[in-house]
Order: sequence, then structure tokens, then C-alpha cells
Amino acid sequence: MPTRNTIVAVLVIIITVLLMVSCPEQPERTYTITYQLDGGTNAADNPSTYTAESAAIPLHDPSRQGYTFAGWFSDAGHTEPALTEIPAESLGDINLYAKWSANTYLVTFDAQGGSAPLPPTSTVTFGAVYGTLPTTTFSDTGYEFDGWYTATNGAGTKIEATTAVGTASDHTLYAYKAASTYGITYLLDGGTNNASNPGTYTIATATITLASPTKTGYTFEGWYGDAAFSGSAIPDIPLGSTGDLSLYAKWSANTYTISFDASGGFPATPATKTVAYDDPYGALATTSRTGYTFSGWYTGAGGSGTLVESTSIARIAANHTLYATWTADSYTLTFDTSGGSAADPTAKTVTFNSTYGPLASTTRTGYTLAGWYTGMGGTGTKVEPTTVVETTADHTVYAKWTANTYIVGFDSQGGSAPVPTSRSVTFNASYGDLATTTRTGYSFDGWFTASTGGTKVESTTVLATAADHTLYAQWTANSYTVTFLDTQGTDLSQTTATVTFDNAYGILATISSARAGYVFDSWFTAADGGGTRITATSTVATAADHQLHPHWSPLAYTVTFDAQSGAPSDPESMEVVYDAPYGELAITSRTGYTFSGWYTAAGGGGTSVDASTLVTTASDHTLYANWIANTYTATFDAQGGTDPSVAFKTVTYACAYGSLATTTSTKTGYDFGGWWTEEDGGGQLIEATSTVTNYQDHTLYAYWDPITYTVSLDTQGGTTVSPDFKYVTFDQQYGAFPETSRTAYTLTGWFTGLGGTGTHVTATTILQSTGDHTLYAHWTPVVYSITYHLDGGTNNGENPATYTIESDTITFAEPSRTGYTFGGWYATTDFSGSEATGIVTGSSGSIVLYAKWIPITYTIGYTLNSGTNNAGNPSTYTIEDTVPLLNPTRDYYDFAGWFEDSAFTGDPLTAIAAGTYGNKTLYAKWTPTAYGITYVLNSGTNSAANPATYTIESDTITFAEPTRTGYYFGGWFTEVSLETMELTITSGSHGPWTVYAKWSPLYNLRDTGPKGGIIFYDKPAYDYRNDSWRYLEVSGMEMGPMKWIDDYTLMDAVGGTSIEIGTGKENTDLILQEAFEASNQNSAANACDDIEYNDSGIWHLPSLKELDLLYKNLHMNNLGSFSDADYWSSSESSVEMAWSLNFTTGVQNQDNKNLTYLVRPIRRF
Repeated sequence: MPTRNTIVAVLVIIITVLLMVSCPEQPERTYTITYQLDGGTNAADNPSTYTAESAAIPLHDPSRQGYTFAGWFSDAGHTEPALTEIPAESLGDINLYAKWSANTYLVTFDAQGGSAPLPPTSTVTFGAVYGTLPTTTFSDTGYEFDGWYTATNGAGTKIEATTAVGTASDHTLYAYKAASTYGITYLLDGGTNNASNPGTYTIATATITLASPTKTGYTFEGWYGDAAFSGSAIPDIPLGSTGDLSLYAKWSANTYTISFDASGGFPATPATKTVAYDDPYGALATTSRTGYTFSGWYTGAGGSGTLVESTSIARIAANHTLYATWTADSYTLTFDTSGGSAADPTAKTVTFNSTYGPLASTTRTGYTLAGWYTGMGGTGTKVEPTTVVETTADHTVYAKWTANTYIVGFDSQGGSAPVPTSRSVTFNASYGDLATTTRTGYSFDGWFTASTGGTKVESTTVLATAADHTLYAQWTANSYTVTFLDTQGTDLSQTTATVTFDNAYGILATISSARAGYVFDSWFTAADGGGTRITATSTVATAADHQLHPHWSPLAYTVTFDAQSGAPSDPESMEVVYDAPYGELAITSRTGYTFSGWYTAAGGGGTSVDASTLVTTASDHTLYANWIANTYTATFDAQGGTDPSVAFKTVTYACAYGSLATTTSTKTGYDFGGWWTEEDGGGQLIEATSTVTNYQDHTLYAYWDPITYTVSLDTQGGTTVSPDFKYVTFDQQYGAFPETSRTAYTLTGWFTGLGGTGTHVTATTILQSTGDHTLYAHWTPVVYSITYHLDGGTNNGENPATYTIESDTITFAEPSRTGYTFGGWYATTDFSGSEATGIVTGSSGSIVLYAKWIPITYTIGYTLNSGTNNAGNPSTYTIEDTVPLLNPTRDYYDFAGWFEDSAFTGDPLTAIAAGTYGNKTLYAKWTPTAYGITYVLNSGTNSAANPATYTIESDTITFAEPTRTGYYFGGWFTEVSLETMELTITSGSHGPWTVYAKWSPLYNLRDTGPKGGIIFYDKPAYDYRNDSWRYLEVSGMEMGPMKWIDDYTLMDAVGGTSIEIGTGKENTDLILQEAFEASNQNSAANACDDIEYNDSGIWHLPSLKELDLLYKNLHMNNLGSFSDADYWSSSESSVEMAWSLNFTTGVQNQDNKNLTYLVRPIRRF
């Protein structure tokens, strides 16, 4: 029986077999490895893929400039453990993140001759900013620190605090010493600067010659260093100068001559004067003029320009003229009308030497104003509007009158023209003879003032109408007999009638028409419709008995026009009148035909009809057009060939041309191609059978075909062309030629002869020769350039600039260059390869040669004149070197430059410029260092005697006193706290000074003092050098009465007190000391010392003379609120006695110290 384990084993085998049968083998999968390098470079050994079967993969370190690799991580935040390998049997794509730590480097700061930078080194992190950088200073006058650079002399990159570190190693930064830029301020005082004057300069700027500015009306007198123009003018800013500059332009005003033009007045007095630009004109000339008032001097004639007065400022920068301006005087002109209506205006104002202008108007019935006169009745002078006023006073003009003459016209009212038609009649005179007139059919009734009615005018009638007027003829119409005539024998309704002239005929006779082809029309004043047609309403115009004649009218018919293939006639039909001419007939046309007239039948049959033909057909009828074909001249143009057999021929429209002209001529380079209607074979080819369709004279043109020739091409040693020929048509361009070349030669062109002889043929040349022919290439040797790069040297004149393949062999000559030895010609800039010595015959190509130079080394010697040289100054140089000359040093002196001679002539050297050559000896020039003296004036004004600077070589300087309004000077002190007074700077001192001015307010006697008391004393001849105080002030607090001392028996005499002014303080101090030693006795002095009147410890008991001043200066002037009582002084007279003063009497007393008196504290300051 099988065991349990056996059964299990069998089941495992079965399951394994089933799995192998049902699950086919899977292919191996590849996974990617992505490296996130963050700017780094991966190691070449790191694979980009792996499989599940891969063994463990070690991870290699990548690299990154400026950084140290800190491991591979599976996350971007680098929080997981670092990986050193990809373990075997790993699955899935993998991202690996490189972690980096930025390296730190040491930066060294090289001051390049400047002061030691602090710190001298700094540690920086790659990729981070440099951060705070140290500074350095340069002692060289005119130069300043301009930052740190990665190379010397300001080369490389400038490094700022914010610059990111990009150098992955320890490195040095170099200080750059740059020339300081100084400003130049031009104080132009209203002038305009010259554009060439610069606004800045440096110590290295070449000497600047200052150009002159300009200012209208002024002459420039130079540039100065101050507004007072002290010293000499400054012509230039020398090389080596330093410091900001203020230049003041000095000007002198120009003087100009003023001429006075009286402008028609009396000559000006004076005639001329002079005035300076920008000054007042001053007193001006005087003048006068009759009839005018002077209104001033002007810069332009006639009052133009600007008014100039004595106070006017002269601002015209040239000699000039002032013109008198005059105002003509005005007068009143009065008008006297001499019997006319009131003048309008009655008066007016007129101006001397001007025209009177419009004069007054006035009227007088029947009269005309004959003008205004200066005398009555037309006497004196006539005044017109254009008359110029010459009277220099008010005056009157008088009206002059002339009786009017009026035109009387005669209106004949239908009569004959009056004789005369008008006449002149004078106002208030008789009419005289009147005109005569007649009127057909009327009788004359006389002349009247109106066309009907009105007043009859006779020759004796007096003219009372003050105007031109008309007289009218008045008439009565006549009556006549009219007779009616009957020429056709018909019956009349009446034979006569009576009519009135200029009235309607009325009812006329009637008749019956009996005339074939006509119809009765009307009655006429003459036979056959002559004269005037008369109707019942016609006006009788015949002034006599007369006859009327009947009139008959013919009938009208329609005529139609047939154009017979021509254009439609215009018009197509018309109306004609029987027995009258046809008149203007219709118009028509037909291409190629001439119209020969209208006929009564087609084809020219029947009768020809024209405009004058009478209509004889008594019905509507048709007229037919008749046509004749045209002939034209055809002209033959041979178009450059010889003349044709005939020059022209006549052809008929719509017929064949027939035989044409023939030509046996030839045209050089062409074949004949027939006759054509347009030039160059255009239009239609015309042959003998061609139909004439041109309906005008025309030209036929010969056509010529150009011949094509073969042109062979001979390259004359050049490369072969294919094909070596081309076809060219006569009178056409040759066209483009195939390209050919020849080594070291240039193709000059193709020629008809060998060696460039014959004609030069180009692509645009027109073929003018006949026959096949050959063109020959012509060559010239290429001229090659020889370029000599001399690098500052001078070429040898024997060296040629060009050569050709045919030139003889050339041997190069040596050039020259100051400061160098020639090292040969080379074909490369780095002088590699062999030296080039010449060019052999047969060579080609442009040649570039580079001169090689070896610089000569020169020595530099330094004469330091007690100074110490800068270690950076070299002892040798070459012509290629730019040698910055560093400043030496000397205590208490400023370096003033290196010079090439011991006398320090010329400009100082800041460097030995590249290009300099020769051994050098340099001399150091020194100037004592100028130390600044700063005066802190505390609102005062410095004395001009106090210098701004001094040097170690200066004499002893004694400070002068400044000033300050309302204050007195208390001395110069070396500190703000005003503790140490200094009066001088002794010779040999060095270093900058700052001194502080001490001030105290000035007081007058009886002013309120600084502590609220009253000033009662001002020390005479106060001197701050010796005196510690100046004023005495009394407090406003009165004390006592009190004893001088509590108990004088307990103490010895104070001793040493004084009665003098200024000793009260010392007296008080002595009393306090003695009282303290005698069991701390109270005293008047103690009371004064203890009071707190606006400050304690500053008050004291006055001495006797100080007390006397209080009495005399204050109490006697009712100031200080003193009592009329005794006051103690601090002046002791004995052990028992002290001085007092009675303020009632002013008496000084020696009183017992036990007495009680008033006390008034004082202070000094």
C-alpha cells in the first residue's frame, strides 16, 4: 500500500509536468536605468539597462565641475538610503538621483600695490555668490580702487559680491587701480560753452587746452578758479592734474557806438554816443520836428523794433542806430456848409502831414457841392480828402455850390425819334426849345410830364424838378379804308371795311377756295403771301387806305430713302412740299465705295434727284442710292533691300491685287520672305490673288529672314570648351560664351584676331559680318599680391607688392622696426615652419608674409629722492611692455610723479607706454602732503585768514577768530566737548586737524540773562585766551534778612576775600570752606550756594564792588526789584566785620557779621 509521502511526490511530478505543458517559456524582459545627473556627467561604466537575470550592478561615481559626488538615491529628495549597486533579481525601470555637495575654494585677494585687504583671503562655495568682498586703497594721487578682477590690470572678469563662483579651484582676485574721474564745472555767467570743452578728466588725460566760450555782447577774458577771478587765467588743465574743478568764465562787456537818426526832425544832439553791452543807455539825444510830438527812440525806423529809454539795457551786440519816432499833432477841422444842409460831421480831427481823409457830406436842393475851400465862396485853397494837412492850428473849410444841370429826355410814345432825344436844362431856368417828333397814323397833342395825363410843358415852362426827368409825347390815332381783292373770281362776303390805326382789323371778308392742289390760307398785305398776314385780331399798321390779298398753301408728301447695301440712311424718310425743292436729302455711306447720288429708280435708273430738284410727284414716293467702287494706292517698302521693280500700284477695293512688285535685291545677311501688310513679317502675306480689303492707301512691306553662321572658338591654351563652336544669327547678339580657364591667367575676352587683335567680342556684341568665322581667347597673367604683415615695422623699399607667374625670381629684403631685431619672414602668424626667403619664377597665388621680431631689453633706473621704491616697479622692459609705474612712498609727502630728468620738466609719467624704447632713468618728485583743517563753526563764519590745509613744511599757523552774529568767540577746541583749547598748529606737524568753535551769546547790560536773572556787568577787554568768564548775572530771588555768618566767634577770619569785581565766587568758596571747618556754620554765602534758582551750585554772594554795581546799574534804574535796605557782600573786613551796602543811600559800611541783612545771589559766566 503506497505511503502518504509517495502520493505527495507523485502529485508534485504530475503538477510540474502539467505546468510545463500548459505554460510556454516567457522571453527575458529588459528594464531601463535613468540617471538624474543634475548637471553632472555620468560614469561611462554605468549601464543604461538591466534584466531580472542580471547580476548585482555596481554603481560608479559621476562627475561634476565644482562639486563632490555624495551618492546615488532612489528619490529626488535624497531621503532614502544611498545606493551603491542595483541588487541582483531587481525588477522594473529604475530612476537614480545623483546627490552633490558644492566644493569650497580659497580665494586670495592680491591688492596689486594697494593697502592690505581685510581679510586677505576668503572661502567661497562653487555656484554660490562671492559675498562681501574686502576693499583696498591706493595711495597714488588720481587713482582709486575699481574692484576685483580675475586677472591683473583689470583684465579677465570683474567679480562683484553677487557674482556666482565659477572657478573650480583655489584662485586669486586682483585689485584694479583705475584713474579717478573728476568733474569739470563751467560757470558761464550767461555764456555758451564751447562744445570741445570736456566735462570730465583723469590724471592720465593729456593736457586739455580750454577753448573759449561765447557770450553775446561780451569778450571772453579767460577761465579762473574762483568767482572773484583772483590770480591768473587758467589756459589749460595739465596732464597729471587731479580733483573736481570749477572754472569761472570772466567777461568784459563790449562797447558799441549808438547813432541817432532824427527821422525828419532837426539833427539830434549829440549825433552819436557809446554804450557798454548790458549797461543802461543813459541820457539819449534830443531833437524836435514841426507839427509833431516826439514819442521816443526806437531800434527800428518808423517806431518798429524796441523803444529805448535812458534806463533801457543795451542788448544789441553791434554798433547800431536809434530812430526818432514822431507822433503827428492833431487839430480840429470845422465844416461851414454855406447854405447847405447841416454838415455830417460838423467837425473832425485831422493829423498834421496826413491827408484830410473823408470830408463832411452836405446837400442843397438843385445844387452840387463843388468842394470845400479854406475861404468862403470858393476862395482860398480847395481841400480834397487827399490834401495833406499843413496848417498847425484848428481851422474851418467852406462849402462851394454849383447849380445843377439836369437831362430832360423826350419819350415819343411810339412816334419817330425825337429831335433832339434829350437836352440839358439848368435848375430854375426855362425849358427852352422842345424836341419835335411824328407818328405814323397819329396826330401830335404835345409834351407832358406823364405818359398819360400829367402837366403839359411848353418852352417857357421853368424847371422846378431837381432831377433828370422825361417828357412824354401824347397822340390821337387816325382811321382808314381797307379793300379786299379776289384774284380767283370767287365770291366775297364784303369788299371794303373801315379800320382805326393801331386797333384790330375786326371781321374780315370770307371766300370759297376753288384752286386745285392748294388750300386757302389767309389775307396778306401783298400778293402771293407777301407782306404781313392779316387776321381779325391783327393790329392796323398801315397809315393809309390799303388792300388785302388772299393767299393759297401747297400740299406735303413723304419720300422714303433706299440705301442699296449702304449704311442705313439718315433720315430714312422725310416730308416734301409739292412744287418746292426737295431740300437737304438723307446721308448714307458704304465701305470701299463712293456715293454718286439719289435716283427715282434702283441702279441709277430714273431721274437724279438733288436738294434743288422741285417736287413734281403728287404722292408719297422712294429715292434709291447709287454707288461706285473706290481705287487705292499700294506702296512697296523694300525694308532695307534695293528698290523694288515698281514703287507702287493702283488697286480696286474688293478686287484681286494682281501682279505685285518684284525684287532681285539682296540684304546683307538676309533672305527675301515676301510682301506683308505690317513690318517684320507682321499682318497678312499679300500675293497676286489676295483680295483688296484695305479701304485706304496702304504700304506692303518686304520681309527678310536673317542668316545663321557657325562661329568656332579657339581657347589659345585654355581648357577645352565643348562644343568648340556656336551658332550666331546675323544682326543678333553673340550670346553667352562657354567658360574656359588657364592656370595663373585671366581671360581678357574673345577676339576676332590672335593675341587680342581685331575686334573684342562679348555676349552682347551684334553680329555684323557674314560667313562662318573663328574667335580667339586672349589671356593676361594674374597679378598676385604680396602682403607684408610688418607688426609695426617698416618694409624695405626693395620688397615688391605684386608678382605674376612670369616674374623673375624674387629675394625678400629685411624690414626694420625700432626696438626690435628682425627674425625672418614666415608664412604663418605663429612663425612655424621654415623661413620664407623669396619667390621663384613660375610661382602663382597670393602670398602673405609675417615679419618676426625679437624685442630688445632695456634697463630702468630709479632716483627716489629720499623715498622708498614700490617693489612692483620693474628694472627692465621691452618696447612691447606697458609698464605701469607704481608709486613709491615717503612719509608725510605725496608722490607727484615720475620724471625723466632731475629738474622735473615736462609731464609726469604714469607708465612706460608700449612702443617706448631705450634705457630709462626715472626721478621721483615729491610734494608735502596737504592735510585738511576742518573748522566746525557751529553756525559761525570762518575768517578768510584761516587756511584750509597745511603741510609738514608749513610755518606755524595761528588760528584766526571766526565771527557769529549775536555771539562772542570763546576759542578753538580739539573736541566736540570743548575741553582742550588749541591756538596754533606748530611747524613740522602732520595729519588732519579738526577744530571746534566755542560760542557764547552776547548780552547787553540789563538784558535778561541765561538763568532768568539780569545782566549787570560785562567785563571790559574780555579775552577768551585768558578769561574764564565775561558776564555777571543777578538772580531774581531775594533772601533774608540773614547773618553774614551764624557765629563768627567759632571761626577765625576767612582771610583772602576781596572787594574787587569778579572775586565774589572765590570769596564765597573761601567762606564755605571756613564755615565747614568751623562746625558747619550757616552763612549768607551758604544760602547763595544752595539756592535752586534755575540751577543750584552756580550762584554766589557778590563782592563789595559787585554789590555796588547792582546798586548803580540796576537799582538806580529801577531794575531788579531791590529793597531800600542793607545787603551783605562776600567781602570780609575783619574777624568780626564784613562789608555791606545800603540800597537807599548807596553807602558802603563795615558791619558786624551778626547783623541780619538782605542777600541777593549772583553768578558769573
